Amino acid sequence: MFFYMFAFWIIFANNYANIVKIDVNTPRFTHIIVSMKNFLKKYPLSLLVVSVILYLSFYRPSDDPMINISNIDKLAHFCMYAGFCSVVWLEYFLSHSGVNRGRVIWLAVVAPIVFSGAIEVMQGYLTTYRGMDWYDLLYNTIGVVFALVFARYVLRPRVLAYKAKRNSGN
Repeated sequence: MFFYMFAFWIIFANNYANIVKIDVNTPRFTHIIVSMKNFLKKYPLSLLVVSVILYLSFYRPSDDPMINISNIDKLAHFCMYAGFCSVVWLEYFLSHSGVNRGRVIWLAVVAPIVFSGAIEVMQGYLTTYRGMDWYDLLYNTIGVVFALVFARYVLRPRVLAYKAKRNSGN
């Protein structure tokens, strides 16, 4: 799925450049390509998790569920988005020396919630075997907020300690 998204972006970027007559050798277009490459280098695990979430969100489930626990899917939604956002936070802390609050809140809080809402709408309107469930969005959001708290009080102090130890040479 990620491969298709990346290929679509490349095709769209090249066609867009041809339609609006953008010279692909201009600094602005080069900046876009370099920015995308840097993003891919800084957040490879996050992009992998996004691909897994997309796959799990649109695959056709079997009619005979193996686990028959009430609302187990809500726990799965919470865990997927808490894990996804925790990975985003971890990769952000490891690849940046400081915290740009606006950028990281957009990247690790707002974008995942919007992404989750878009998936719910697409499940409701683009598939016949999945339904739109706003409680899924609620549990996704709770997972994102949990990851925010986890990142602030657990991940960030550990990453800072790791970086300090690494920089001291021990």
